[in-house]
Amino acid sequence: MAVSRTVIKRVLAVETEEGAGARVRRSIGSANLRNLSPFLMLDHFHVSKGAGFPDHPHRGQATVTYMLEGSSRHEDSAGHAGTIEAGGVQWMCAGKGIIHAEMPVHAPGVPEPRGLQLWVDLPKEPCIVRLLMVTSFRKSLISNSIPVAHPNGPESSISVRVISGKSHGVESPVRPLGGCWFFHVTMRKSGDEMVQDIPAGWTSFIYLWKGSITVGDDGSINEKFHTLVLSNQSEETGARITATSDDTEFVLYNAYFIDRLSLIPLFYAFHLFPYIAFVLFGICVRISHSILIPDNYSGDSGHVYFIQHSALCFLLLSNLGGGWECAMDTSKAIQRHGCQNEGATANEFTAPDIPSGSLASTRAWRATGMHTLVSIRDSAIA
Repeated sequence: MAVSRTVIKRVLAVETEEGAGARVRRSIGSANLRNLSPFLMLDHFHVSKGAGFPDHPHRGQATVTYMLEGSSRHEDSAGHAGTIEAGGVQWMCAGKGIIHAEMPVHAPGVPEPRGLQLWVDLPKEPCIVRLLMVTSFRKSLISNSIPVAHPNGPESSISVRVISGKSHGVESPVRPLGGCWFFHVTMRKSGDEMVQDIPAGWTSFIYLWKGSITVGDDGSINEKFHTLVLSNQSEETGARITATSDDTEFVLYNAYFIDRLSLIPLFYAFHLFPYIAFVLFGICVRISHSILIPDNYSGDSGHVYFIQHSALCFLLLSNLGGGWECAMDTSKAIQRHGCQNEGATANEFTAPDIPSGSLASTRAWRATGMHTLVSIRDSAIA
């Protein structure tokens, strides 16, 4: 029998406001768990009527959005648009940069949208510029395309939705970025138990939103809304999970660790000396500036024009191993028509071939504590 991993850290996901009135429980990416390589952020979101996640940028990472209830519609600056229904999942590779919006779909008799969004670092490349310049793309699975495994037989009260990876002889049809394994586990009865194989050396965690569980030989009961970071010893080849209440549901994520040694000095500078880090960001931004600006003149969209303090560039922060959340509060700073945030002023630089009147013709992001604005223009969404 495989030696089971155990819980080495528990993080309660406290509900806060994010975006435009949406509610999220954030664990990875919070002050208590900055990142868990290759995982950068995990949000358990609830979007009521009138709320949502308006236009915001991503770069150098993949996002995985899984709808538990309701539906969510997405649009982006690359012209992609669609709806994720309950039980469906979407992978989005941000690559060299993208602006997108995720808004709820409300209909009579349909539950309000609830789901999970995970941010995952992209695999290590020999050259970071190549990683940054990948064109964004998406991949989706509807609910009935996701295979289901039954660890204890088809008549048992345990089911595993194999969203990616493989579990108990069942393999997902999707090979996601970074090789991430993603399972949605349902245990209907207290005492239900399963063992999930996990490759040695991989980072693993559980997020629980219904019921309670124990993991391995540790008898500690883990309650809902906790993220459980699992141990990673060479002899531990799986995780034994036992439900301690009826109707338990959780997700289990696994992926190989990404070691970005070249970013360690910048990572620590960011967390220990934020103002020094802002200067370092400026160096990164000025280097990448010559790469980003030509794209705008060739008709590409969704890139950054630098104003006032070029030391801050949100679209580069996602490559710093989890430090992004300390520098920017994007959701509360969005301005649709001009840079008006807290009386700050800005000089906007726009490429002549980017049409005005687009869905996101002018937006601004404020750097927390610095009141620095970055103006973004993109082309119309088809």
